[in-house]
Amino acid sequence: MPTHNRYPPGVNPYAPSTSSKTPRTHRPNLPSRPNLHAPKVLLDDADIEDFHPPEWRTVLNSRVDLGYPDFYPSRPGFDQPEDVLTEENVKNGFSGRNFIAVGAEVFSMHGPIHNHLTSGGLNLLQNLGKDLIEKRQEMMPKIGERSFRIPVRVTYNDTKRLQFLNDLANPNVPLYKLMRTPVPHGFKGIELLDSMFSPNIGPMGPGHSRTPSGSNNNAKILSDPIPLDRALWFIRVLGSNEISAHRSRTQPQPQHHQNTNATPNTPVGVSPAAPTPSSSTTITTTPTLQVSSNDWYTQEFTNTFISWLRVQFGQLSLPNNNPKTNVAKPGVPPPKSSAGVLGDEKLRSRWLSKWDYSAQLMRKLHRHQLLSSRLLSGWMADFLGYANLAQLGFLAQLIGEYLEDVTKHLCNARQCVRNACEKLKEIRASPASGSLIKVDSMLTSIVKSLCEANQETLLSPTTWKLHSELLTTILPDQRPSIRIRNEALWFRINVDERSSSPRRQQMAEMQKLDSICEDTNMLELTRSFFDGTSSPTDTAPDLSRLEDKVFILLNWAMGLFQLGSHRPYAVYTLLKHWHDQHEEHQAKQANPHVIDLFPILYEWLDTSAAARKDENVQAIGITVGEITRQGMFSYGRYLQTLIAKGQTARSQVAGQSPSHHLAMLKAMPIFAVAKDLVQQRRIALCGDNRESKIREDTEENILMDQFRDEVMEYVPEVFGKRIYKNSAVLRDVIDYQIPCSTKMTRYLYVQARFWLAPEAGRYLRGDQQTPPMDASTFSRVMQVFRTCRGHATMADFIIRALQDSEDEEVLDVIIDIVRRDADVWTAMDGWSRLGDKLLDRYHTLQTQGKNHLRTLELLEYLVKKGRLTSDEEDEVKLIQSELPKVGNHLPAKLDFKESLHGMQHMLSSGKEENAAVLAPKLFVRHGSFGNWSNQWWSTIIEHVQHPSSHVSYDATLRVVTSHIVSVCKDVQDQLETVISAWLENLAPAALVDMFGKRSGLLISHLLLDLVVKRCLSTSTLLERLIYPVWRYASSVILTPRRRLSGKQIQAVTNCINVAAQLLVSPPLVSTLPPSIPTHSLIVLAYRQAVFCGTSVQNLIRHLPLFVVLQKSAMLSENTNSLISSLLRCLAMTAEFKTAAFRNLSVLKDTFLSTEWSKPSSCHGLEAGMEDILKLIMSEKPPSDKSRVTTFDNTARLSAWRWTRIVLEMRSDFKGLGTRINNGEDVAETRQTLHRQVLATLDRAATADDTDLLCEAFRGMDSVVTQEILVAGLDRLSNLLSQAIGAETQNHLEEHVKSIQQILRILDSTFHQRSSDPINENTILSARHKLLDLLTVALQSIERQLSDNDLVIHHDISTPPQPGELLKMVLDLLKFTLGLLVIESNSPTTPKPNFPNLAVGFFKVMLSCHDVLDEESAQMMSDMLSYIIDSTPPQSRISCQTALLGETTSSNVQNILSSKPILASALPHLSPLKRNMALLASSTEDEGNGHNLDSVLTMEERRWELFEQINPIPKKPNHQDLYLVNKSSIKDTSSISMGLFNPKFTRDCLPNIANHWKIPSDNDQEQDEEHDQEDEEEEEEGNLPWENYASERTLGDGFNESLFERQRSTLLFNNSEELGLAQPNVGSDDDDLEVDIPLALSLSASKKRRISTRSQTSPTKSNTKPKGKGIGAGSNKDPISIEDNSSSDEDDSDAEEDAEVVEVKNQPSKRPRTTSTSTAGRRPSTSGKAPAKATATARKSVGGKSVARKSTGGKSTRGTGGKAPRGRRRSSQVE
Repeated sequence: MPTHNRYPPGVNPYAPSTSSKTPRTHRPNLPSRPNLHAPKVLLDDADIEDFHPPEWRTVLNSRVDLGYPDFYPSRPGFDQPEDVLTEENVKNGFSGRNFIAVGAEVFSMHGPIHNHLTSGGLNLLQNLGKDLIEKRQEMMPKIGERSFRIPVRVTYNDTKRLQFLNDLANPNVPLYKLMRTPVPHGFKGIELLDSMFSPNIGPMGPGHSRTPSGSNNNAKILSDPIPLDRALWFIRVLGSNEISAHRSRTQPQPQHHQNTNATPNTPVGVSPAAPTPSSSTTITTTPTLQVSSNDWYTQEFTNTFISWLRVQFGQLSLPNNNPKTNVAKPGVPPPKSSAGVLGDEKLRSRWLSKWDYSAQLMRKLHRHQLLSSRLLSGWMADFLGYANLAQLGFLAQLIGEYLEDVTKHLCNARQCVRNACEKLKEIRASPASGSLIKVDSMLTSIVKSLCEANQETLLSPTTWKLHSELLTTILPDQRPSIRIRNEALWFRINVDERSSSPRRQQMAEMQKLDSICEDTNMLELTRSFFDGTSSPTDTAPDLSRLEDKVFILLNWAMGLFQLGSHRPYAVYTLLKHWHDQHEEHQAKQANPHVIDLFPILYEWLDTSAAARKDENVQAIGITVGEITRQGMFSYGRYLQTLIAKGQTARSQVAGQSPSHHLAMLKAMPIFAVAKDLVQQRRIALCGDNRESKIREDTEENILMDQFRDEVMEYVPEVFGKRIYKNSAVLRDVIDYQIPCSTKMTRYLYVQARFWLAPEAGRYLRGDQQTPPMDASTFSRVMQVFRTCRGHATMADFIIRALQDSEDEEVLDVIIDIVRRDADVWTAMDGWSRLGDKLLDRYHTLQTQGKNHLRTLELLEYLVKKGRLTSDEEDEVKLIQSELPKVGNHLPAKLDFKESLHGMQHMLSSGKEENAAVLAPKLFVRHGSFGNWSNQWWSTIIEHVQHPSSHVSYDATLRVVTSHIVSVCKDVQDQLETVISAWLENLAPAALVDMFGKRSGLLISHLLLDLVVKRCLSTSTLLERLIYPVWRYASSVILTPRRRLSGKQIQAVTNCINVAAQLLVSPPLVSTLPPSIPTHSLIVLAYRQAVFCGTSVQNLIRHLPLFVVLQKSAMLSENTNSLISSLLRCLAMTAEFKTAAFRNLSVLKDTFLSTEWSKPSSCHGLEAGMEDILKLIMSEKPPSDKSRVTTFDNTARLSAWRWTRIVLEMRSDFKGLGTRINNGEDVAETRQTLHRQVLATLDRAATADDTDLLCEAFRGMDSVVTQEILVAGLDRLSNLLSQAIGAETQNHLEEHVKSIQQILRILDSTFHQRSSDPINENTILSARHKLLDLLTVALQSIERQLSDNDLVIHHDISTPPQPGELLKMVLDLLKFTLGLLVIESNSPTTPKPNFPNLAVGFFKVMLSCHDVLDEESAQMMSDMLSYIIDSTPPQSRISCQTALLGETTSSNVQNILSSKPILASALPHLSPLKRNMALLASSTEDEGNGHNLDSVLTMEERRWELFEQINPIPKKPNHQDLYLVNKSSIKDTSSISMGLFNPKFTRDCLPNIANHWKIPSDNDQEQDEEHDQEDEEEEEEGNLPWENYASERTLGDGFNESLFERQRSTLLFNNSEELGLAQPNVGSDDDDLEVDIPLALSLSASKKRRISTRSQTSPTKSNTKPKGKGIGAGSNKDPISIEDNSSSDEDDSDAEEDAEVVEVKNQPSKRPRTTSTSTAGRRPSTSGKAPAKATATARKSVGGKSVARKSTGGKSTRGTGGKAPRGRRRSSQVE
């Protein structure tokens, strides 16, 4: 039986409206339109007097009036008892009366009914219902043959072609008229799109103005663009014809919708055939996947549309502003500028109009999915990289509109982000950046939107390498995982080959030791240096590993004099920390075993090559002596070992050379006064030879007496003398060296220390006869200890001076010494000891009421560096908090101008007393120093620059310096800030002008005086003054045909003098400060800051400018000599050399830069750079220039030995590169260069050779670099081919090792050129060859993985493991893809096969998916994305489709579903075919779902699936609403209805009684009119529910008379005129668009309805006003049928009837509504319409606008209940 819920709530066609306000009309289900909304049902409470049957009452039958289930059949108007609304019935309801009046219900019908139902009544009812349904189904009409046809193409003459264009452009000609006629042939490619915008320049060619043959005067071509909807229709018609032709070529036999003969991998409509002539394109696409004909044409048309857009973009050409190309030659006409539209107002306006039309047409095509989003987004992303600034704004708008498509295709999105970043940089660097702010904003928004939509867009190593800084600015909140994944795809060499390259291990360990500076944490360095099995926390350390570490440490310490005196102290500190940690760790063990370091140290002394060298004896004495002082080495034990092994003089055999241990024993100190130990030492050195003993004793005594005499001469005050010999002269000698200190061994120095230190200590405090030691004496004593390398003695003496000396100047000297030797105190690990004594000294000064700010600053510095204990740090912070707060700003009492005259007079007076007295007065008058500092300093500079100041040079200098120092005492460090700001505000030219004058020397002298007075630092002068002047002068020198002026030369000379005084000790200019040892200490203390951190790197980068100035031949001879001396002294300074070795790469890159080899450089400049580099890196000035080819692995590594080979190789290659650049025998030179590079690379190389080649090839000329890369890529290809064919694992590992070495060389060579794109054909060919070979390697790996597991065996005979080969392939891919190349567009240039490469890598991913963890799978997926991203645009589509072709098999789909991360890199493509769920319903499937066997697959035919284009429907006869009256329903849809297997289960379609429409301007007025009509209708008693079929009399259904049945038939034969609501949904004022309902509108004769009411008004009309329903009639018609088919189509002209065209504004002249292009085939029907219908387009009923009026009037052919034989066709205006 029918279900009760037949209709959704509120949409029952038989249910009355719940309120009078709800319109009773309805509209059928229309095709989905974007601007229509779903109906909104308003369910209001029913009025009290509205007593129509409720909605919940069930309709028993929709065709036979069985009424509602009740006691009696409902007969409204016949006064049945049930219908009489008495008070009792209203209150209690109506109930049947008992047949027998008894009190109880004993004769209830419940029992008989129940018995009847249970005894088979229910089954009977069920069978009746089934029979009824089956009978009704048999009577339902069938779906006829589909009659839909797409217009074909024919060849028209000019007249018909023009007429067709007129019809197409005329919105008054319905499209269904054009649908019936053929379309003209010849519209193809870009011409088709141009014809849509400008029909006058269609296929007949531009400028076609001739009269077509056979045409009349009315045949004119329109100049306006064709409306978009009509243009879209025409494009789809042409595309459908192309698709049909394409399908016919690929499938000659007619195919059904389900091809049973096709192979499983061949979809319906697949076309491997060549494209048709209409598919001409400028974009080459070679998809490997088979596509349907619709998709094929979509790609072809997309390429055509892209070409059309490219042509329009090409008209936006910018003028050529290159002066080289614009120079006009005599007799040659100037070149023509490109024909752009920017210079012509009319052309620009037309271009904008065409662009707007193109954008709108593109929007419509995209909405109908007629454009390939993949091709379109790819083209926009690629074209963004080539667009000029004029095209950029339009293209950015286009990308922004289709940003969703770009996001969907990740490969295109990544390309878009990269090109957008490049354009952003171009815009911001352009002079027109101000006018491109909006474009900048759009591009920024595009990048941000793409990256925020999908973070995977940023997964592009190339983009990240080029634009990471810009992306960080645009996207500050980006995830760090993207950065990590990008950097993981960068090529990096992991240099960790300790087992195969001991030298590289030693270099790495020595780099750790070279990094020791004042900021080093020695405890952390100990843990880092003694790592692995040599760690002190290892339970059982490896003795051999520990021995290697100790050997490296001792070898490193041998560079004593040249590489810093801190090294021996660092050795014993590291060994001490290791020993302490080792003892602590072993104490926690159950069986502690502490390693004795003495055997290891003795082994080094006995076997090391460094220990056998005589020049290292002094260093060994100091190093071993310090270790002995710490108790880790025993002098007596060492002596006994020598005696036991026969290494003493007593055991020496005649004729043999003495043991090297004797020289070391003679130098090793004895820290205890033990006569027996001294006696044993003497016997071991001299044996039993008495004369030898006397001679040795005499030599040592003489040397000791000489040392004592020289020390007494230099520091007579220690010995109680004021003057001794030449002491008066030596007192002021800076950096004085005790002459015999170089002859004294460490043994003698320690013996001299026993008497020298106590003597100097007693003199610190002084006594009644001797004054306390002053600063000068203290500095000289410290110089004696420093000369003898006695830094431990210096530390002890400083500690004693802090305790005993009360002189504040001595304290200042101590602070300067501490800062100067900060590296030594760090290596000695003595900061805590010094800090404790400094803190005690500061407290002592505090008790005396003194505040020594420099001591507090040093303590604060130690706290900042973490050198003090936690208690000491808290104490320093407490001192800082207790300091009195000084006001930051004190107001000025007077303006500084009041004191300006007095200050000038004071400076000119020449009296230092007046200058010192003026300083406090300035603070009283003018407040804080910040109020008047700038004016004050400007006054001093003006005074120094005055000519009179140069006359009184010394007096002016003394007065100015005295005044500045007096001011500086009260302002602390503020003076340096003022001077730094003053120098910074001066441009380099202004600095050169100031210091190039005569007063420049005086200003330089003044600045140096301020340095030695501790008012100005060395770093400030170097950064603000010296470096800018050097850079300025060097730029002038390196510019061709420019020379320095006299003023510039003088400025350079003054700056060189200042640098010579600040960087070198002793200073080179005797007339400038510093001139005494205390001042020199101050300068050296400031210099220590220059040799640390980034300051030394900046100094190294500016040292080559010295060579530039020297080689310029523009400076004086004295200045050039000064430069040579400065560079030599600085290169041999231990502190600078140590700092240079900490920054070895910066040093080499600076001096070996290609800038010095340019043709514009000075003569011999490059050779001069190499000489200075040799000088800095060598231990002593090189004397020989022989090539070093071998190395001693046991000796201390010499950086110079490596560098010399590098320089010689660089010289050879640079010479060849210079000859090529100069055009000297280019061909022969290139061959020579090629042979040398091949000879260098094409051989087996060790790790050491690789290191040398990396340094040699770094920074080469571009010619040499290209040749190295070509040879390297070829070498990689050869090695890879050998690795692929390797038969054993050992052979494979050898090839892998060689490949890694070549990769390291190439990476080092191209590290600095990573941002320069490569376009050399030779390099591209070598790269392409390597990529193709990588594809072969991947195929080999895939074959091996399919059989073997990823297990690496160590057996020699083990076959090659694919995992090792895969790792090597990944490294090669990272390097090769990381090369920035510009692919050649030449078709002859070989290109790599990226599709095969991507497919090969994808297959490897699938083969090893079961062994990949999540991280490895992510890396493999990212690498596949990298390959796709690196694919050139010409091959990108092929690469994508090839990858998609590999995913079709079920096995691959299973793998991808199990590991979705592997599928994340696959490109996104629209599905090639659409699986439509066309299922055949069956009884057994209703409860268990659909039967999958009945699914029918169909290709998605976007081009061929047209919307319904039908005429305006007419009013139907009532009998036409019954489906049973139709023999068949014609199929006029573009998709055959038979495919869906439709079944009609009822004769009334759902939603037929609902009325909803698009809101319009007069909605409110129409609603009011509806309400008014409803009220009038109800007042007259014509209630809508009374006319329903369920309310009429049918009798008992069995004995119904013939009259009753005839009356029922006549009732349902009544016809009412059907009104059509026509909402205006058009967007164009000239286009009239009409909604096309699905219901079939048929003509029917109007019959009088027999009323079933008891009283009927004779004056009341039985028809409803028109316009209230769409294809559904009025509420008086109980059944309204909506037909899905269009009007019965008959191709004969006789069946055509008049059409009515409705327009918005009635024109004065009747518009033509038929296609004149069909005049010769079909007669015009416009004249058949009645005059009344044609005169009035709309009819107003009660003030209400009717949507459309049928022009047929009443039909006279429909009689009774029979359907008419012929039907009229309604017209429709598109």
